[in-house]
Amino acid sequence: MGLISVKVQLRGVLSWIVHESDTVIEVAPGASLVDVVVTLGKRYGEEFRKFLLDPDGAVYRGIAIFMDEKTIPYHQLAKIKIDRTCVMTLIPLAAGG
Repeated sequence: MGLISVKVQLRGVLSWIVHESDTVIEVAPGASLVDVVVTLGKRYGEEFRKFLLDPDGAVYRGIAIFMDEKTIPYHQLAKIKIDRTCVMTLIPLAAGG
């Protein structure tokens, strides 16, 4: 079986950093949603990566992640495996004081 296309929708500051709101990542069948996020970090560089991943490589909880318009709980990101073409949306959560 070949690679699977994942359309990734980048929202908020993420799209501003990379100057695009949609991209496509090709992953091997069985890759997790965490694998997609790590691949994006490698593709777009350190400034982008620091919004997604902590220094240990874990996905920040300040990013809402959706797969095919369904919210994915943080604790499920590594467990959900990609087995078909899908749409993943990344939305940084707003913070303030």
